[in-house]
Amino acid sequence: MRGRLALIVAGALLLAGCAAVPVQFANATPGRPLRLGGWLARPPGAGPFPAVLLLHGCHGVTASTHDWAQWFRAQGYVTLVVDSWGARGMAEGCSPSAPDLPSSARFDDAVGALRFLHTLPFVDRTRIGAIGWSNGGLFALALVNAPTHARQARRGVVVPEPGVRAAVGVYPGGCPSLRHERVVRPILVLIGDADDWTAPGPCVEMVAHMRRQGADATIVLYPGAVHYFANYAGTGFDALVAAKARAWRHLLRGAAPYVVGFFAVLRGYVPPCLELRLDDTAPRRVPRVTLLILANGPNYAGYLRIAPPARLDDGLLDLIVVRDVGRLELLLHLPLAVSGRHLHHPKVTALRARSVDVAAGTPLPVQSDGEVVGTLPARFDVLPGALRLLQA
Repeated sequence: MRGRLALIVAGALLLAGCAAVPVQFANATPGRPLRLGGWLARPPGAGPFPAVLLLHGCHGVTASTHDWAQWFRAQGYVTLVVDSWGARGMAEGCSPSAPDLPSSARFDDAVGALRFLHTLPFVDRTRIGAIGWSNGGLFALALVNAPTHARQARRGVVVPEPGVRAAVGVYPGGCPSLRHERVVRPILVLIGDADDWTAPGPCVEMVAHMRRQGADATIVLYPGAVHYFANYAGTGFDALVAAKARAWRHLLRGAAPYVVGFFAVLRGYVPPCLELRLDDTAPRRVPRVTLLILANGPNYAGYLRIAPPARLDDGLLDLIVVRDVGRLELLLHLPLAVSGRHLHHPKVTALRARSVDVAAGTPLPVQSDGEVVGTLPARFDVLPGALRLLQA
């Protein structure tokens, strides 16, 4: 029984994206450095390896952040996920009631993280990049912005040489603040042209201004995209877990909010009936859906191989539909997803499509890369070849 319980807890932790080693380091605030938490992962071997700083959005560190870290690790990068909220006792930074941090706080966090990477013998300090989402995207870009460096140096915060090699901002908040400035290293901005959370116009203007000054700046606009996911989205059990986890982030750190959310949802979950329309065909009614995942890539929450056949470059979404699975059955079979063997279960169906419409009788939450982004009904489309990579 103890071994089975260990498997259940391990499965819950994997679902939460617990994949790297927790670390602590000081940020760069002069006189009063704050001790931050983070998660470090490295490829096998001695190194030295290139590295990537991952700066979360206003929702904090999510399963999506850990997924991106594991993806970069698989490409041969050391990854450091920086948690700017935990040490400040914050659950999120999106709502009007969230604490109003000084604009320098997250820059100090990023510089402290960069200093920490410089202490690691297996990191090549000449090949460190940064990627950030939303609010974190702004500070990823600030790490390579010359005027930001000059302003922060007057406070006593200096970016350690040789700095950051390249930066990526994913729907970065705060483009207006950098609109008339100039980066000194390559940047890539990724944003939907219909984004109603982060206005794309100022980001377009920012990149255009920087390019006129000779900067290596690129922006990719995703047509019609309000919010998009790179790896997976879903509704049902996992989206409710993500919603519950958000409420616990002010008390718990790391994977713990997801584990608490997992068991909270498990206790009273009633599988809903969903209506699916694949590639604009006739809708199909699917009763008692425990979990619906729309996967662009094979991995989910770090190590769960939720859709083993999925490929990021095939222009298709892999749908994993789990139907009518009870609480005990879900607990006992969750570890199968670590290796992808869950696809052989009679209550699991795998489908493929380029576009998917999902509806339900109630407005169920929808998660995108581990963050709750809305409710049903929702439409999911593939944007082939949309994601580009910068070599650090």
